Amino acid sequence: MDSDIQKEQNEIITPPTEPLVSQKVTPKFPKRLVICVFLVVIVILGLISEVSYSQIQKNKTVPRNKTALVAMPSKIPTPALSPTKFSTPISVTPTVWKTYTSKTEKASFKYPSDWKVIKPITDPPTSDADEIGLQSPDGEIRVSWVSSLSGFGGACDPSIPLGAVGSCFMVYVLDKTPIKNASNLLVVSDIVTKDGKIYEPVLAVQDADSSDLTQTGKTMGYAMYNGRNNGKLPYNNGTNALVLFSTGGPYASGPSLTQAEAKMWFSRSDVGQAKQILLSLTY
Repeated sequence: MDSDIQKEQNEIITPPTEPLVSQKVTPKFPKRLVICVFLVVIVILGLISEVSYSQIQKNKTVPRNKTALVAMPSKIPTPALSPTKFSTPISVTPTVWKTYTSKTEKASFKYPSDWKVIKPITDPPTSDADEIGLQSPDGEIRVSWVSSLSGFGGACDPSIPLGAVGSCFMVYVLDKTPIKNASNLLVVSDIVTKDGKIYEPVLAVQDADSSDLTQTGKTMGYAMYNGRNNGKLPYNNGTNALVLFSTGGPYASGPSLTQAEAKMWFSRSDVGQAKQILLSLTY
């Protein structure tokens, strides 16, 4: 009986052993840490987006060796031309030239058909003489022909400084071209200054042996040559008067320019045509 009691006690005291089952423990993170990580990720994504956008914009930039297309206005205003500045217009040599004949001088010359006939820079002293003025299509260059002029005289002192009372003109001869059909006559390209500050370019027909504008130096600046057939006019007393065939007046004159601008004036296309007009003089 004792053994049964002991056995029964053993069964009560010693519980049956059960196999241990391993349990997986899930770690828990604080909420603040999660929020911080989330914010960091957002910031990183923002930086990546900014860099990508900058790279795209850089790729759209126009390369240095290419020009971007810019919308231009339908009408561009033309600036006003200064009276002392000259542009260099592009003109086409006309295929048609007209002829002017002087009854007084028994001479003729040709001029482009697109040049306008106007009054010359000065008038002859009598209606017996003939005259004509020619103006380039742009209105900037003028050639004057006056078949008889007289009454010019006087003298100047080369020793007097430029610009002072009684001083001469200073003439710089750039070119002298013989006229093929008018013996002993030249077309001269001169720059004239009265004060050493303003320079006036001029083209003029001159006597090859005795004219003011054929040599560089100080002179009265007469831009005329001795006529050949105008001595029959009554007021000339049987002697030939002067003839003006020039881009200026009786005294060498032209647009008021700087010295550099005066030299460039001769490279104009319409000045080249003016020279052709003078060179076409035929006696």
